[in-house]
Amino acid sequence: MTGLRVGGIAALVALAFSAAGVAGGWILATRTEASAHPVPEATVVRVPTYIGQDSVSMPEVRGLSVDDAEQVLADAGIPATAVHVQHRVAAADPGTVADQRPTFGTAAPASIVLTVSDGAVVPAVIGTDADVATTQLEALGTRVQQTEGYDATQKAGAVLAVEPAAGRTLPAAVTLTVNGAPTSRYLATLRSVDGGCSTNDELVVGGDTVTSGLECGAGSSTDPRSTSWLLRKAADRITGSLGIGDDADQSSSVHVRVLVDRRIAFDRTVQWGSPVALDLDTQDALRLTVEVWTTGSTSVEAALADVRLVGGVTAMSQLPAQ
Repeated sequence: MTGLRVGGIAALVALAFSAAGVAGGWILATRTEASAHPVPEATVVRVPTYIGQDSVSMPEVRGLSVDDAEQVLADAGIPATAVHVQHRVAAADPGTVADQRPTFGTAAPASIVLTVSDGAVVPAVIGTDADVATTQLEALGTRVQQTEGYDATQKAGAVLAVEPAAGRTLPAAVTLTVNGAPTSRYLATLRSVDGGCSTNDELVVGGDTVTSGLECGAGSSTDPRSTSWLLRKAADRITGSLGIGDDADQSSSVHVRVLVDRRIAFDRTVQWGSPVALDLDTQDALRLTVEVWTTGSTSVEAALADVRLVGGVTAMSQLPAQ
């Protein structure tokens, strides 16, 4: 406690310091007193600045309001003069601390920066590259989780969906559904639900050795042989070729009709030595049916050469195998 006499004013000054060595404030009491004594030279008292103390560590204040965060910091021995507040769009409730520097547990923090959220919404990222969308979202302070989907109309790596939807309040975590690369399965590896097709691992059609072949017996035009497979909306396309095995009679021909659900997707006569390319749109289809009948007196089988289903990994893996 220090007494000063300045300009005939007797002043009693008390200085109070916190345990961290910071001036906690001034208490000033005055009384007027006439004096004939000379005025003494003024005394300057310096208040120490906060430089961070080894006994102080940075608390966790993210998610708190600014007032609550500053109170927690003060309780930890960090004065308001060491705290700086800035605002930005961020994935946190408006008015709450979205980020803090230094991080929790840092010893003797000399200067603290609190970033306060002005609020944010989920941006429109559907159709963009998943890496670009992730960078954009993480810049707003949200965590990004990814799941795989499949859409034949979109390129691999594109965002198919976002949860929550665009325009909603941006939460601490966002889930992106990302388009995966397509996969394929040979039709010959799938279990048919009925019919007369059998696998042939030594099939040659049009001079080409077939990797995965099926041969389907023929009926008559009034009673064709029919084989069906369940697609379960898994295949977006079916590709391959239709023909007759090279070991068949050279004059033989056979008629093949392919139905996707009830829609006729292929319907033509196939000649020996002249296989025909197959490329069918089967998006959202439930069932594939192949009908075969003879067009002459010779009994012959239709060859399905390397016919494969193309679709998403998850859906394709659920199709029943042979």
